[in-house]
Formats: sequence, C-alpha cells, structure tokens
Amino acid sequence: MEEELGKVIECLYGSIPNHVFYYCADHCIVFEKLSDTMTDENRENVVDKNYALFHANKLKIIKIFNLDTFEHKNQIGDYECNTIIERSDISLPYYVKIETVINLSSRSKINGFHKDYYESGSLKSCCTYRNGKKFGKYCEFYDEIHTRGGEEQEYLRLKCTYDEEEKLHKSYTKYYINQKISFRCQYRHGVKNQVREFDENQILTASYKYVNEVLHGTCYKYDNGVIAKIIYDNGTLLIQSEIFFTNV
Repeated sequence: MEEELGKVIECLYGSIPNHVFYYCADHCIVFEKLSDTMTDENRENVVDKNYALFHANKLKIIKIFNLDTFEHKNQIGDYECNTIIERSDISLPYYVKIETVINLSSRSKINGFHKDYYESGSLKSCCTYRNGKKFGKYCEFYDEIHTRGGEEQEYLRLKCTYDEEEKLHKSYTKYYINQKISFRCQYRHGVKNQVREFDENQILTASYKYVNEVLHGTCYKYDNGVIAKIIYDNGTLLIQSEIFFTNV
C-alpha cells in the first residue's frame, strides 16, 4: 500500500487541495469540489469519514489515471478530464481518501490481511488473502457499531474459515445483531455436512444433515416445543413423522 500510495502522490504532483476520488475500471478519477458543490458528508450515519462513500451534486474531473500503470487518460466511460459533471440530486459518488480507491483497485491482487468497508465507513469484513483468494479466518460485520468499555466495537455478523482453494472449511457461523448464534454449519473443503439453526434465545429450531451436498438421514425441526422428524435419502423426502409435543 505504501509503495502504491507513493506512486499515486507522484502522479498527483502539482494538484491542489479539495480533491476527492473515485474508482472506475482499474482507474482513479480525481475530482475537485467546486465552491457551489453540495455533498452528504455531514449525514448522520457516517462511522468513519476516511472509508465512507459520499455523494455530491457537482464535481469537476481533474485527472484520470490507471492504478496499475499510473498512465494518464483523458477519458474513461462517462468521465472526461476538465469537464464538470452535475446532477439534479446529490448522487455523484466519491471517497475523501485516495487510499480507499487503492484498496478497491487491489482486490484481485491482494496478499495479506485486507479490510472492506460499508458506505458509512464502518468495517464490513476482514480476511487474509493469498494471491487474491480468501484464506483462513473470515469475519463479516453489521453496518453498526456499539460501545463497550469506552471503546467502539463492531457487531459480528458472520465468521467462517476458508481453505487454500478458497473453499469453506470447518465451522461457518452467522450471528444475530445481539451476537447470539442464528446459524451454524460444518464444512469440509467446501462440502456441507451438518446445519443447525437457532432463535434469538439460542433455542435450536432446526437440525439438518447433508451428504454430498444433499439432505440425507434424519433431520429435525423445532417450534415452541413441537418437533417434526424428517428422513431424507439423497435429497428425497422419505418420511415426515407425526408432530409431537415435548416438555420444552
């Protein structure tokens, strides 16, 4: 990132302040906010301005350059240098930090730890990559934060693990926003094995077994103490037992 940022700074040498940035087809679009530009930078749901996606009604295109070769272009798509784009509403997207655009451009070339962000600027996901593929622990978060012990923390939404072929491996878990488990599945190198679902009180509501990616064997569904027993054979429903009440 530091090396790429250095090259970008050289590419932007001589530029003036008040610039913002956008990513389009491996290119960085450099905008200038004008004196009468209106934006949504003061909207309430911004968590981190450095990573948030903002919008404007009017921007001037200053530069366009390739983020791999740093070659300048006069035009790409609807973007043309030294022209002003104007909308009737505040809908032209941009980022305030060039680092965010570099981050977007490098996804296919990622090696090492990487983070993605929501439009609000809050953390969306984090994972280690090898040659552009997810590897190891992957975490995804809700687009909300909470305070614990005086520090802001994210709400975990999903946690799983990828093998060297970017296939799901071991435990795959989803969480309610209260951080209790809603769904848990076991994988072995991309092959689903067992699934369990829970309500917000952590009561088991369903249990399924898979063989070769199809339902197989005895499965259960639970609802307020009522249990349904279902038997599958290679994806084909064989028996659904009488529903009976338990002491739950």
